[in-house]
Amino acid sequence: MANQPLLALLRWVPQERLDIRLHGASLVLQRNPRGVFALSRRGLIQIPLTVRRWWSFETGDPVLLVAVPERAAMVIHSLVVLDKALPDPRQVVVASRPFEAEGAVPVAGSARVHPDGAGNGALEGGS
Repeated sequence: MANQPLLALLRWVPQERLDIRLHGASLVLQRNPRGVFALSRRGLIQIPLTVRRWWSFETGDPVLLVAVPERAAMVIHSLVVLDKALPDPRQVVVASRPFEAEGAVPVAGSARVHPDGAGNGALEGGS
């Protein structure tokens, strides 16, 4: 696993020593000079096979990487964690509202996106 911007944010370097801990269906990697795990020589995150098997994680499975720079740590969330955290998509579809034309009055509980000149958008009125 590699994410160079994230590793740079954490100031981790190739062969950085790490601890790997479990928290529910998430992994916590934290810098520890006496850690038994380490980044590879190329700076790749190597999750040991025993951890991957316990975690039901296969090479190439999508995950969410979250940096915690003040703790020199990274949390790796599996799709199981994301699935539990996100709303049921069926409920999202049922509760959705038609996109409103510019200047229309928003429906209570809905949000409107206002694009700026650069194509970015600001969310207004979300609940």
